[in-house]
Amino acid sequence: MYYAQILISIVIGDNTDKIGPFFTFESHKNVLIVFMKVIGIDLDSSRAIIYALEKTSDGIDNLTNDFKTLAIGDDANNDQVRNFRTTIFSFFDNIEPDIIAIITRRSSGRFAGSPISFKLEGLIQCYERIEVQFIDPLTINAFYKTKTFSLTVKHKYQEQAARLANYLLER
Repeated sequence: MYYAQILISIVIGDNTDKIGPFFTFESHKNVLIVFMKVIGIDLDSSRAIIYALEKTSDGIDNLTNDFKTLAIGDDANNDQVRNFRTTIFSFFDNIEPDIIAIITRRSSGRFAGSPISFKLEGLIQCYERIEVQFIDPLTINAFYKTKTFSLTVKHKYQEQAARLANYLLER
């Protein structure tokens, strides 16, 4: 078995844009298998609902374990804000994801996200190891019009984050 890490790039004219992090590949019996870890995040009021998945040669594994949500009680309390950042970054470091994505929320109107959720979004974006992506819920819904969401989530509130994580693996 041979293992390699590859950085995917797109060359447009004289510019090279790196898209995505390092993905791990395994070559076994002339079959190339892609291993990838992703984290889908759904921000709801003052909490981040997190779902982590890994694609392996055996299928898709749930890496979330007992880490389901992370909330912030008082967004004006510096210690709670720092604790949120430290805890979520520690989770990211333990998973070592290839992709982290957040479901995009409206910034105004009837279904706008809460002010605290935008603070949580900003804290998550400060993670420096990989770029955090934003995926529109309409994109996810369009994807699942042609694909089946076959994962079983332990808690109903995790479903949107799980759908996002699965979308990241299967797109």
